[in-house]
Amino acid sequence: MIAWSFSCKTPEEIAALVRALGKHRYVHEVEHRVHWMVDRALAAIVPACADADRELRSRAEADRDLDLSSYDPSLWRVATADEIGAIFGVFWAGDEAAQGAATRLRALVEEAGLPLPEHAAFEGDTEYPTHPQLVQLSWTLLAVGDLDAERHAGAITAMEEAGEEVDVSATLEQEGPDLGLAELTEGAPRGVLVGDFLVWADGPYAYNDYVFRGASKLAKLPDPPEGLRDLDGEDDEEEDEE
Repeated sequence: MIAWSFSCKTPEEIAALVRALGKHRYVHEVEHRVHWMVDRALAAIVPACADADRELRSRAEADRDLDLSSYDPSLWRVATADEIGAIFGVFWAGDEAAQGAATRLRALVEEAGLPLPEHAAFEGDTEYPTHPQLVQLSWTLLAVGDLDAERHAGAITAMEEAGEEVDVSATLEQEGPDLGLAELTEGAPRGVLVGDFLVWADGPYAYNDYVFRGASKLAKLPDPPEGLRDLDGEDDEEEDEE
């Protein structure tokens, strides 16, 4: 997978991007998941988190063998884009409510016996992210062979012009950045993200780039996203200036 960097720095811009990435015409499936610790930390603020936390508490009481520190997939719940936006809106607001939520979240991690991350926000190991990943964002796009010549003409044309070899039967996978404790609690201390908001993708570069640029426009971000080829172009320009 390779990453694209998006020009979104505020929680409002990021929420708009998450919504846009999940509702364009190339999307096959959307999956946003939230860890129970996020729900518990925000139960007094976000209604959806309160509902999910009540369900988890009831389940934990009924099942004493449930390990809340484990990788059990059921400890993450499916969330809507609006719920994700509400979560970001609390943790990344840069105010007292954000500080309180961060304190509660750290306490939950410690109570579960899990180590606190040693890396700064958005500087962790992408190959081996710190457990637990608290918010997970992923999107699956239609396979090239499933694209409609008229409805999906934009991406088809982009791939033809790029001349890439493609696997027409493979769906494309896109994933948001690793969002663990450091990112949620230290990611925007003044209401502005301290690092780049990256979305990773596999499959044809031109297909992903076309979709990402469209989503960026739909989210009304100030600048288009930058992918690997954009960065290569910048390096070439710098060499020419020298």
